[in-house]
Amino acid sequence: MQDDLQQNAVCDNYDQYETLDVFIYEQLQYRFDYPDPFAFIPEAQRTDFIHKFDSLKNQVDLLGFQNVLTSLETEGDISPEMNNSILELYDYIDQSTFDSQSSFDVVSQGIQNKIAIKKSDSSISCYDRKAIVAYYSYMKGVVDYFGDSYSLSPVSINQALVRDCSFWDNFKCFMTQIAINAGAGALILGLIGVGIAGPGGGIVGVATGAVIGTLVGIIEGIQAIQNGPGGPCCPSELDCTPIKGVSIKLLNCSGEAEYTAWGFGNDISSLFWTNTFGTPISATTAASSPRLSIVQDVPSTAVETTITAICSEGTIFPNGITYVNNLEALSKSITGIHLTGPDQVVGTQTDYYNLIGMFPFTNSNFISNISVTWSVTGGTIINTDQSHMAVTWFPGFAGGTVTATVTNTCPGGETKTFVIDVTTGGPII
Repeated sequence: MQDDLQQNAVCDNYDQYETLDVFIYEQLQYRFDYPDPFAFIPEAQRTDFIHKFDSLKNQVDLLGFQNVLTSLETEGDISPEMNNSILELYDYIDQSTFDSQSSFDVVSQGIQNKIAIKKSDSSISCYDRKAIVAYYSYMKGVVDYFGDSYSLSPVSINQALVRDCSFWDNFKCFMTQIAINAGAGALILGLIGVGIAGPGGGIVGVATGAVIGTLVGIIEGIQAIQNGPGGPCCPSELDCTPIKGVSIKLLNCSGEAEYTAWGFGNDISSLFWTNTFGTPISATTAASSPRLSIVQDVPSTAVETTITAICSEGTIFPNGITYVNNLEALSKSITGIHLTGPDQVVGTQTDYYNLIGMFPFTNSNFISNISVTWSVTGGTIINTDQSHMAVTWFPGFAGGTVTATVTNTCPGGETKTFVIDVTTGGPII
């Protein structure tokens, strides 16, 4: 599977992989609950990916994560280094302690240290190193997000028992399940799904596939296990865990947004919302429809929104979490977007680049208020739209760049430039 060019290539460009922690953090912070995760997969390959993804997860349920990875290695689908690296991070998360803000910081720094080690390990192929760094960086971002999220909670969760489920045992299970789903997505789109075609031409390289597949695995995994009886982390019907986050759909350029709470226990009957510097001042929503439209009262002053879970028999746990957002400023921003695509290529090769996080679901702003301009050096653009671009590199290619300039067209909106430096030494596919 590894190309000879790739084996001998200099492997020193990790920019698009190391920054995935920031990207997934913003996805969880602003828009987690809105996308269909499988919509990230090119339509022509989506059905096959879903089938393989579900099949691999079923094997994990039956045989265990380690046994499935060993089987994939034995069959030649993944390298021993990839197998060991995925299991290493899974075991690290599973054996870590999550019981305070500082414990999240320790785990995050531990993952960062592991990324540095993997980058410098020349015994691992260039593709594997990049895919591993992507997987590790994603999981670091997940740890960072939940660490910051729970630091907002006024409750002393250290002593909290959520009915029949220990809060922190529940959370550790939650994190390890995310790691499994992320690994499954990375392996299927990154390795088992090698060579898939991108929209409008070009090939989605393996490292790019790992980036997209891991993202799909994380979102699908959290959505699948976030609440409901019979889940892998708290099967009790009495699960009254607090919310894990909110998603924000900005409705215009003037500070109006729909909030959706997610990740709460099955026994939550309703949510009580209060807003400071926002309208309505207070509201109660049913757990079956955990969303509220909020208008920022003063453009320069952020809205402080506190959401408290109410259990089915009326018990109110002191688990309200406060989110502070300047909605007007956010509506003008560019957040939760990441440019991914091959960064080591050969001349005449056609490659596919993708602004993930922007399409096909609602951006943190809103898709109608986003403008994208693509440019390339060292090749010719053959197909492009708001979120995808295909390029054919010139014969004798000696290096170039892919640039996506993204502009928020709200008055005073932000412009942000995303760049991938492309070198020879490919293809990394």
